[in-house]
Amino acid sequence: MGERQHARLPTGKAGGRNRGVGQAEVAQNIDRVKNGLTVVAVVLMGILLLVSLFVIMNTIKLTVFARREEIDIMRYVGSTGFFVTMPFITEGAFIGLLAAAAAFGLQYYIYTYVFVDILSDFGIFMNTFWHYAPLLAVAFAAVGLFTGVIASGLSVKRYSHALTRPPPYNRGKERIR
Repeated sequence: MGERQHARLPTGKAGGRNRGVGQAEVAQNIDRVKNGLTVVAVVLMGILLLVSLFVIMNTIKLTVFARREEIDIMRYVGSTGFFVTMPFITEGAFIGLLAAAAAFGLQYYIYTYVFVDILSDFGIFMNTFWHYAPLLAVAFAAVGLFTGVIASGLSVKRYSHALTRPPPYNRGKERIR
């Protein structure tokens, strides 16, 4: 009876709080969540890039088929393949830049009105959007231009039979030189 037992402090969960977790573990958990979200964001960006390629390719395909008569006239007067296909490449680049501008505007809205407002409620303050705007504008424009040119180039290559068929006066006959 004379022995005295020492009280031990709990190290596990007690009362809903985890007293044994240090700041290093919390930082590691946050880092793991950030890395997971980065992977998800990269996968989503890849999927959206593929979707945009298909949309631009189908748009160019529809444009090629809508302008068949004009293309036939251009071929009739002796236009080269480059001269016939360049408007479609330019249209794809324009569509890509237009999509990049729309994405930039959406990014501005999300950053300014969602992230900054939500984080400021928690006492976390971020740089303004215009601090990052030049870099984002160049990146969005480059990706949009690249996507538009690649997609329209693939579409023109895929549907080049409509662009390079013989002029209407010579269909089904030998080539006249």
